[in-house]
Amino acid sequence: MGRRQNEQLKFGVLLNSTGMHLGAWKREAAKPEQALEQSYLRHLAEWAERGKFDFIFLADSLFYMVDRPAITSAAVRLEPYVMLSALSVWTNRIGLAATVSTSFNEPFHLAESFAELDTLSQGRAAWNIVTSVSDMEAQNYSRDKINEHSKRYEVADEFVELVGKLWDSVDPIEHKGEHFSVSGALPYAAIPQGRPVYIQAGSSPVGQIFAAKHAEVVFTQLSTLSEAKQFYANVKSGVERAGRNPDDLKILPALAPILGATVEEAKQKEDELHSLVDPQIGLRMLSSLFNHDLSVYPLDGPLPAIAETNGIKSTVKVMESLGINDGWTIRQISQRFAGTRGNQLFVGTPQQLADHMQEWFEERGCDGFNLTFPILPDGLEYFVEHVVPILQERGIFREDYSGTTLREHLAQSKVEAQKATGGNQND
Repeated sequence: MGRRQNEQLKFGVLLNSTGMHLGAWKREAAKPEQALEQSYLRHLAEWAERGKFDFIFLADSLFYMVDRPAITSAAVRLEPYVMLSALSVWTNRIGLAATVSTSFNEPFHLAESFAELDTLSQGRAAWNIVTSVSDMEAQNYSRDKINEHSKRYEVADEFVELVGKLWDSVDPIEHKGEHFSVSGALPYAAIPQGRPVYIQAGSSPVGQIFAAKHAEVVFTQLSTLSEAKQFYANVKSGVERAGRNPDDLKILPALAPILGATVEEAKQKEDELHSLVDPQIGLRMLSSLFNHDLSVYPLDGPLPAIAETNGIKSTVKVMESLGINDGWTIRQISQRFAGTRGNQLFVGTPQQLADHMQEWFEERGCDGFNLTFPILPDGLEYFVEHVVPILQERGIFREDYSGTTLREHLAQSKVEAQKATGGNQND
Protein backbone atom coordinates (compact mmCIF):
# COMPACT_ATOMS: atom_id res chain seq x y z
CA MET A 1 0.00 0.00 0.00
CA GLY A 2 1.43 3.36 -0.98
CA ARG A 3 0.68 6.42 1.07
CA ARG A 4 -0.90 9.29 -0.84
CA GLN A 5 1.64 12.09 -1.03
CA ASN A 6 1.07 15.07 1.27
CA GLU A 7 -2.30 13.75 2.45
CA GLN A 8 -3.22 13.06 6.04
CA LEU A 9 -6.24 11.67 7.85
CA LYS A 10 -9.10 14.02 8.73
CA PHE A 11 -11.08 13.52 11.93
CA GLY A 12 -14.45 14.75 13.08
CA VAL A 13 -15.84 13.77 16.47
CA LEU A 14 -19.43 13.59 17.66
CA LEU A 15 -19.93 15.02 21.15
CA ASN A 16 -23.03 13.56 22.77
CA SER A 17 -23.29 13.42 26.56
CA THR A 18 -21.86 10.15 27.91
CA GLY A 19 -21.31 8.53 24.51
CA MET A 20 -23.10 6.97 21.56
CA HIS A 21 -23.92 3.68 23.27
CA LEU A 22 -27.26 3.67 25.07
CA GLY A 23 -25.69 1.78 27.97
CA ALA A 24 -22.90 4.32 28.48
CA TRP A 25 -24.77 6.50 30.97
CA LYS A 26 -25.29 3.54 33.31
CA ARG A 27 -21.59 2.77 33.72
CA GLU A 28 -20.24 3.16 37.25
CA ALA A 29 -17.74 5.77 36.04
CA ALA A 30 -20.32 7.77 34.07
CA LYS A 31 -21.74 11.04 35.35
CA PRO A 32 -24.82 11.68 33.20
CA GLU A 33 -25.88 14.61 35.36
CA GLN A 34 -22.92 16.53 33.90
CA ALA A 35 -24.15 16.18 30.31
CA LEU A 36 -25.80 19.60 30.29
CA GLU A 37 -23.04 21.40 32.16
CA GLN A 38 -20.85 23.86 30.27
CA SER A 39 -17.71 22.55 31.96
CA TYR A 40 -18.33 19.03 30.63
CA LEU A 41 -18.82 20.08 27.00
CA ARG A 42 -15.81 22.34 27.31
CA HIS A 43 -13.77 19.39 28.62
CA LEU A 44 -14.74 17.28 25.59
CA ALA A 45 -14.00 20.07 23.12
CA GLU A 46 -10.62 20.80 24.66
CA TRP A 47 -9.65 17.13 24.47
CA ALA A 48 -10.65 17.00 20.81
CA GLU A 49 -8.56 20.09 20.12
CA ARG A 50 -5.66 18.60 22.07
CA GLY A 51 -5.92 15.66 19.69
CA LYS A 52 -5.71 18.06 16.69
CA PHE A 53 -9.06 16.89 15.30
CA ASP A 54 -10.43 18.83 12.34
CA PHE A 55 -13.83 19.51 13.87
CA ILE A 56 -16.30 18.67 16.59
CA PHE A 57 -19.81 17.83 15.54
CA LEU A 58 -23.12 18.27 17.38
CA ALA A 59 -26.09 16.23 16.18
CA ASP A 60 -29.68 17.38 16.48
CA SER A 61 -33.19 16.14 15.87
CA LEU A 62 -36.45 18.00 16.15
CA PHE A 63 -38.44 15.57 18.26
CA TYR A 64 -38.15 13.70 21.54
CA MET A 65 -39.22 10.06 21.74
CA VAL A 66 -41.40 10.30 24.85
CA ASP A 67 -41.47 6.57 25.60
CA ARG A 68 -37.68 6.46 25.79
CA PRO A 69 -36.15 6.71 29.30
CA ALA A 70 -35.36 10.29 30.24
CA ILE A 71 -31.61 9.86 30.61
CA THR A 72 -29.98 8.35 27.54
CA SER A 73 -27.32 9.52 25.14
CA ALA A 74 -30.05 10.13 22.60
CA ALA A 75 -32.27 12.15 24.92
CA VAL A 76 -29.74 14.52 26.49
CA ARG A 77 -28.61 17.05 23.93
CA LEU A 78 -28.09 20.76 23.53
CA GLU A 79 -29.11 23.02 20.65
CA PRO A 80 -26.06 23.14 18.34
CA TYR A 81 -25.94 26.89 17.56
CA VAL A 82 -25.98 27.87 21.22
CA MET A 83 -23.47 25.28 22.40
CA LEU A 84 -21.03 25.82 19.53
CA SER A 85 -21.12 29.57 20.09
CA ALA A 86 -19.96 28.91 23.65
CA LEU A 87 -17.34 26.40 22.48
CA SER A 88 -16.00 28.96 20.01
CA VAL A 89 -14.82 30.98 23.01
CA TRP A 90 -13.23 28.02 24.80
CA THR A 91 -11.36 26.66 21.76
CA ASN A 92 -9.00 28.24 19.25
CA ARG A 93 -8.48 26.05 16.19
CA ILE A 94 -10.88 23.13 16.01
CA GLY A 95 -13.83 23.36 13.61
CA LEU A 96 -17.40 23.63 14.89
CA ALA A 97 -20.07 21.68 12.97
CA ALA A 98 -23.80 22.14 13.66
CA THR A 99 -26.56 19.87 12.37
CA VAL A 100 -29.46 21.91 10.97
CA SER A 101 -32.39 20.63 8.89
CA THR A 102 -33.46 22.10 5.56
CA SER A 103 -37.01 20.80 6.09
CA PHE A 104 -37.91 22.89 9.13
CA ASN A 105 -35.89 26.10 8.83
CA GLU A 106 -35.85 29.22 6.70
CA PRO A 107 -32.80 29.89 4.50
CA PHE A 108 -32.30 33.50 5.59
CA HIS A 109 -32.39 32.63 9.29
CA LEU A 110 -29.94 29.75 8.82
CA ALA A 111 -27.61 31.88 6.69
CA GLU A 112 -27.53 34.60 9.34
CA SER A 113 -26.96 32.13 12.20
CA PHE A 114 -24.04 30.43 10.49
CA ALA A 115 -22.57 33.79 9.47
CA GLU A 116 -22.59 34.72 13.15
CA LEU A 117 -21.00 31.41 14.20
CA ASP A 118 -18.29 31.68 11.55
CA THR A 119 -17.57 35.25 12.60
CA LEU A 120 -17.49 34.46 16.34
CA SER A 121 -15.18 31.49 15.76
CA GLN A 122 -12.98 33.35 13.25
CA GLY A 123 -13.64 30.92 10.44
CA ARG A 124 -14.36 27.53 12.02
CA ALA A 125 -18.05 26.93 11.26
CA ALA A 126 -19.49 23.95 9.37
CA TRP A 127 -23.06 23.06 8.49
CA ASN A 128 -24.12 19.41 8.64
CA ILE A 129 -26.97 19.48 6.12
CA VAL A 130 -29.82 17.10 6.96
CA THR A 131 -33.34 16.81 5.56
CA SER A 132 -34.96 15.23 8.67
CA VAL A 133 -36.44 11.75 8.67
CA SER A 134 -39.38 11.40 11.05
CA ASP A 135 -43.06 12.28 11.03
CA MET A 136 -42.58 13.12 14.71
CA GLU A 137 -40.43 16.05 13.60
CA ALA A 138 -43.10 17.21 11.17
CA GLN A 139 -45.71 17.11 13.93
CA ASN A 140 -43.70 19.63 15.94
CA TYR A 141 -43.87 22.03 12.98
CA SER A 142 -47.60 22.12 12.20
CA ARG A 143 -47.46 19.24 9.71
CA ASP A 144 -48.76 15.69 9.84
CA LYS A 145 -46.08 13.92 7.83
CA ILE A 146 -42.61 14.60 6.54
CA ASN A 147 -42.01 14.88 2.78
CA GLU A 148 -40.98 11.72 0.99
CA HIS A 149 -37.27 11.13 0.48
CA SER A 150 -36.70 12.59 -3.00
CA LYS A 151 -38.91 15.61 -2.25
CA ARG A 152 -36.84 16.40 0.86
CA TYR A 153 -33.70 16.48 -1.26
CA GLU A 154 -35.42 18.66 -3.86
CA VAL A 155 -36.21 21.21 -1.14
CA ALA A 156 -32.70 20.88 0.29
CA ASP A 157 -31.13 21.57 -3.11
CA GLU A 158 -32.91 24.91 -3.46
CA PHE A 159 -32.27 25.72 0.20
CA VAL A 160 -28.50 25.22 -0.19
CA GLU A 161 -28.40 27.18 -3.44
CA LEU A 162 -30.21 30.06 -1.74
CA VAL A 163 -28.07 30.29 1.39
CA GLY A 164 -25.02 30.15 -0.87
CA LYS A 165 -26.28 33.23 -2.68
CA LEU A 166 -26.70 35.03 0.63
CA TRP A 167 -23.20 34.14 1.81
CA ASP A 168 -21.60 34.86 -1.57
CA SER A 169 -23.00 38.36 -2.06
CA VAL A 170 -22.35 41.60 -0.23
CA ASP A 171 -25.41 43.10 -1.97
CA PRO A 172 -29.12 42.22 -1.76
CA ILE A 173 -30.23 39.18 -3.72
CA GLU A 174 -33.53 38.41 -5.44
CA HIS A 175 -34.54 34.77 -5.27
CA LYS A 176 -37.95 33.43 -6.23
CA GLY A 177 -37.96 29.66 -6.42
CA GLU A 178 -40.42 26.81 -6.12
CA HIS A 179 -40.02 26.53 -2.36
CA PHE A 180 -38.42 29.76 -1.12
CA SER A 181 -38.46 33.47 -1.82
CA VAL A 182 -35.88 35.93 -0.44
CA SER A 183 -35.23 39.55 -1.27
CA GLY A 184 -32.46 41.07 0.81
CA ALA A 185 -28.94 40.74 2.16
CA LEU A 186 -27.26 39.50 5.32
CA PRO A 187 -25.98 42.13 7.77
CA TYR A 188 -22.39 41.04 7.06
CA ALA A 189 -19.95 42.35 4.46
CA ALA A 190 -18.39 38.88 4.36
CA ILE A 191 -17.70 36.03 6.75
CA PRO A 192 -14.21 34.65 7.43
CA GLN A 193 -14.49 31.44 5.36
CA GLY A 194 -16.77 32.94 2.71
CA ARG A 195 -19.15 30.09 3.50
CA PRO A 196 -19.19 27.55 6.32
CA VAL A 197 -17.93 24.13 5.28
CA TYR A 198 -20.78 21.98 3.91
CA ILE A 199 -21.16 18.53 5.46
CA GLN A 200 -23.72 16.02 4.22
CA ALA A 201 -24.72 12.58 5.46
CA GLY A 202 -26.49 10.23 3.09
CA SER A 203 -25.53 7.28 0.94
CA SER A 204 -28.71 6.81 -1.10
CA PRO A 205 -28.46 7.52 -4.85
CA VAL A 206 -30.18 10.90 -4.48
CA GLY A 207 -27.99 11.64 -1.46
CA GLN A 208 -24.85 10.91 -3.46
CA ILE A 209 -26.00 13.24 -6.26
CA PHE A 210 -26.64 15.96 -3.68
CA ALA A 211 -23.20 15.40 -2.15
CA ALA A 212 -21.46 15.56 -5.52
CA LYS A 213 -23.05 18.94 -6.19
CA HIS A 214 -22.76 20.58 -2.77
CA ALA A 215 -20.81 18.72 -0.07
CA GLU A 216 -17.26 19.31 1.09
CA VAL A 217 -17.38 16.56 3.73
CA VAL A 218 -19.53 13.42 3.51
CA PHE A 219 -20.49 11.31 6.50
CA THR A 220 -21.40 7.73 5.67
CA GLN A 221 -21.92 4.33 7.29
CA LEU A 222 -19.80 1.54 5.83
CA SER A 223 -18.88 -1.81 7.32
CA THR A 224 -16.23 -3.29 5.02
CA LEU A 225 -13.24 -1.95 3.14
CA SER A 226 -14.54 -3.29 -0.18
CA GLU A 227 -17.82 -1.38 0.07
CA ALA A 228 -15.93 1.67 1.34
CA LYS A 229 -13.65 1.65 -1.72
CA GLN A 230 -16.64 1.35 -4.04
CA PHE A 231 -18.49 4.18 -2.28
CA TYR A 232 -15.36 6.35 -2.31
CA ALA A 233 -14.81 5.83 -6.04
CA ASN A 234 -18.48 6.42 -6.89
CA VAL A 235 -18.78 9.65 -4.92
CA LYS A 236 -15.47 11.06 -6.13
CA SER A 237 -16.47 10.28 -9.73
CA GLY A 238 -19.78 12.03 -9.14
CA VAL A 239 -17.97 15.11 -7.86
CA GLU A 240 -15.87 15.18 -11.02
CA ARG A 241 -18.96 14.80 -13.22
CA ALA A 242 -20.49 17.75 -11.36
CA GLY A 243 -17.56 19.88 -12.51
CA ARG A 244 -15.74 19.96 -9.19
CA ASN A 245 -12.32 18.82 -8.03
CA PRO A 246 -12.71 15.42 -6.28
CA ASP A 247 -10.11 16.50 -3.72
CA ASP A 248 -12.53 19.22 -2.59
CA LEU A 249 -14.74 16.58 -0.97
CA LYS A 250 -13.58 14.54 2.02
CA ILE A 251 -15.29 11.21 2.78
CA LEU A 252 -15.44 10.34 6.49
CA PRO A 253 -17.12 7.03 7.39
CA ALA A 254 -18.48 6.87 10.93
CA LEU A 255 -16.38 4.76 13.29
CA ALA A 256 -17.24 3.77 16.87
CA PRO A 257 -14.10 2.52 18.64
CA ILE A 258 -14.05 0.64 21.94
CA LEU A 259 -10.41 0.37 22.97
CA GLY A 260 -8.34 -1.38 25.61
CA ALA A 261 -4.71 -2.20 26.31
CA THR A 262 -5.57 -5.73 25.15
CA VAL A 263 -8.29 -7.15 22.95
CA GLU A 264 -9.73 -8.91 26.00
CA GLU A 265 -10.01 -5.61 27.88
CA ALA A 266 -11.74 -3.95 24.93
CA LYS A 267 -14.20 -6.84 24.60
CA GLN A 268 -14.98 -6.65 28.32
CA LYS A 269 -15.91 -2.98 27.85
CA GLU A 270 -18.15 -3.91 24.92
CA ASP A 271 -19.85 -6.70 26.88
CA GLU A 272 -20.44 -4.39 29.85
CA LEU A 273 -22.07 -1.77 27.64
CA HIS A 274 -24.37 -4.30 25.98
CA SER A 275 -25.40 -5.70 29.37
CA LEU A 276 -26.57 -2.25 30.49
CA VAL A 277 -29.14 -1.81 27.71
CA ASP A 278 -32.74 -2.92 28.14
CA PRO A 279 -33.48 -4.94 24.95
CA GLN A 280 -36.83 -3.17 24.63
CA ILE A 281 -35.10 0.20 24.22
CA GLY A 282 -33.01 -0.98 21.29
CA LEU A 283 -36.09 -2.67 19.84
CA ARG A 284 -38.11 0.55 20.10
CA MET A 285 -35.37 2.53 18.37
CA LEU A 286 -34.97 -0.08 15.64
CA SER A 287 -38.73 -0.05 15.07
CA SER A 288 -38.58 3.73 14.71
CA LEU A 289 -35.76 3.43 12.16
CA PHE A 290 -37.75 0.98 10.02
CA ASN A 291 -41.08 2.70 10.72
CA HIS A 292 -42.32 -0.80 11.48
CA ASP A 293 -43.33 -2.30 14.84
CA LEU A 294 -40.84 -5.12 15.43
CA SER A 295 -42.21 -5.94 18.90
CA VAL A 296 -44.79 -8.27 17.32
CA TYR A 297 -42.00 -10.63 16.14
CA PRO A 298 -39.94 -13.05 18.27
CA LEU A 299 -36.96 -11.17 19.71
CA ASP A 300 -34.64 -14.09 18.96
CA GLY A 301 -36.12 -14.66 15.51
CA PRO A 302 -35.02 -13.34 12.11
CA LEU A 303 -35.60 -9.81 10.87
CA PRO A 304 -38.76 -9.84 8.72
CA ALA A 305 -38.96 -8.44 5.21
CA ILE A 306 -39.87 -4.77 5.55
CA ALA A 307 -41.22 -2.42 2.92
CA GLU A 308 -39.07 0.52 1.86
CA THR A 309 -38.89 3.16 4.56
CA ASN A 310 -38.90 6.95 4.36
CA GLY A 311 -36.14 7.14 6.99
CA ILE A 312 -32.33 7.12 6.91
CA LYS A 313 -31.57 4.94 3.90
CA SER A 314 -27.91 4.22 4.68
CA THR A 315 -28.62 3.14 8.27
CA VAL A 316 -31.55 0.97 7.20
CA LYS A 317 -29.28 -0.74 4.66
CA VAL A 318 -26.63 -1.48 7.30
CA MET A 319 -29.15 -2.94 9.75
CA GLU A 320 -30.90 -5.00 7.05
CA SER A 321 -27.55 -6.41 5.95
CA LEU A 322 -26.91 -7.78 9.45
CA GLY A 323 -30.15 -9.74 9.23
CA ILE A 324 -30.06 -10.80 5.58
CA ASN A 325 -26.34 -11.42 5.04
CA ASP A 326 -25.12 -12.28 8.54
CA GLY A 327 -28.19 -14.03 9.91
CA TRP A 328 -28.49 -11.86 13.00
CA THR A 329 -31.65 -12.00 15.11
CA ILE A 330 -33.82 -9.00 15.94
CA ARG A 331 -32.27 -8.98 19.44
CA GLN A 332 -28.73 -8.86 18.05
CA ILE A 333 -29.54 -6.16 15.50
CA SER A 334 -31.34 -3.98 18.04
CA GLN A 335 -28.41 -4.40 20.44
CA ARG A 336 -25.98 -3.23 17.75
CA PHE A 337 -28.24 -0.32 16.83
CA ALA A 338 -28.43 0.73 20.48
CA GLY A 339 -24.64 0.75 20.56
CA THR A 340 -23.62 2.38 17.29
CA ARG A 341 -26.78 3.54 15.38
CA GLY A 342 -25.41 1.67 12.37
CA ASN A 343 -21.89 3.07 12.54
CA GLN A 344 -18.92 0.73 12.11
CA LEU A 345 -17.91 -0.77 15.47
CA PHE A 346 -14.23 -1.41 16.19
CA VAL A 347 -13.19 -3.34 19.29
CA GLY A 348 -9.47 -3.75 19.90
CA THR A 349 -6.19 -2.08 20.85
CA PRO A 350 -4.82 1.33 19.81
CA GLN A 351 -2.26 -0.36 17.53
CA GLN A 352 -4.96 -2.41 15.82
CA LEU A 353 -7.15 0.66 15.33
CA ALA A 354 -4.25 2.63 13.86
CA ASP A 355 -3.61 -0.25 11.43
CA HIS A 356 -7.30 -0.32 10.49
CA MET A 357 -7.44 3.42 9.87
CA GLN A 358 -4.24 3.43 7.84
CA GLU A 359 -5.44 0.57 5.64
CA TRP A 360 -8.75 2.27 4.86
CA PHE A 361 -6.98 5.56 4.18
CA GLU A 362 -4.23 4.19 1.96
CA GLU A 363 -6.58 1.88 0.05
CA ARG A 364 -8.80 4.88 -0.78
CA GLY A 365 -11.71 3.78 1.32
CA CYS A 366 -11.86 7.13 3.09
CA ASP A 367 -10.16 10.46 3.71
CA GLY A 368 -10.53 10.08 7.46
CA PHE A 369 -13.23 9.20 9.98
CA ASN A 370 -16.14 10.69 11.86
CA LEU A 371 -15.54 9.30 15.34
CA THR A 372 -18.65 8.42 17.34
CA PHE A 373 -17.24 7.16 20.63
CA PRO A 374 -19.54 4.69 22.43
CA ILE A 375 -18.32 6.09 25.76
CA LEU A 376 -17.38 9.64 26.72
CA PRO A 377 -15.26 11.28 27.96
CA ASP A 378 -12.87 8.36 28.51
CA GLY A 379 -13.19 6.96 24.99
CA LEU A 380 -12.09 10.28 23.49
CA GLU A 381 -9.31 10.78 26.04
CA TYR A 382 -7.95 7.27 25.47
CA PHE A 383 -7.95 7.78 21.70
CA VAL A 384 -6.07 11.09 21.97
CA GLU A 385 -3.49 9.65 24.35
CA HIS A 386 -2.91 6.29 22.67
CA VAL A 387 -4.02 6.32 19.01
CA VAL A 388 -3.17 9.84 17.83
CA PRO A 389 0.57 9.47 18.69
CA ILE A 390 0.79 6.27 16.61
CA LEU A 391 -0.81 7.97 13.59
CA GLN A 392 1.46 11.01 14.01
CA GLU A 393 4.53 8.79 14.19
CA ARG A 394 3.46 7.14 10.93
CA GLY A 395 3.11 10.57 9.29
CA ILE A 396 -0.57 10.18 8.43
CA PHE A 397 -1.98 12.64 10.95
CA ARG A 398 -0.97 16.20 11.77
CA GLU A 399 1.39 17.08 14.62
CA ASP A 400 -0.28 20.48 14.91
CA TYR A 401 -2.71 22.75 13.10
CA SER A 402 -1.12 24.58 10.17
CA GLY A 403 -3.97 27.07 9.70
CA THR A 404 -6.65 28.81 11.72
CA THR A 405 -9.86 28.07 9.77
CA LEU A 406 -11.66 24.80 9.20
CA ARG A 407 -11.22 25.20 5.45
CA GLU A 408 -7.47 25.33 6.00
CA HIS A 409 -7.57 22.17 8.15
CA LEU A 410 -9.46 20.35 5.39
CA ALA A 411 -7.36 21.86 2.57
CA GLN A 412 -10.42 23.61 1.13
CA SER A 413 -10.28 26.98 -0.58
CA LYS A 414 -12.03 30.04 0.84
CA VAL A 415 -15.20 31.08 -1.00
CA GLU A 416 -14.96 34.76 -1.92
CA ALA A 417 -18.02 37.00 -1.80
CA GLN A 418 -19.21 38.50 -5.07
CA LYS A 419 -18.99 42.26 -5.53
CA ALA A 420 -22.18 42.56 -7.53
CA THR A 421 -25.58 40.96 -7.49
CA GLY A 422 -25.66 39.93 -11.12
CA GLY A 423 -24.20 36.48 -10.46
CA ASN A 424 -26.75 35.83 -7.75
CA GLN A 425 -30.00 36.51 -9.57
CA ASN A 426 -32.31 33.68 -10.52
CA ASP A 427 -32.44 33.19 -14.27
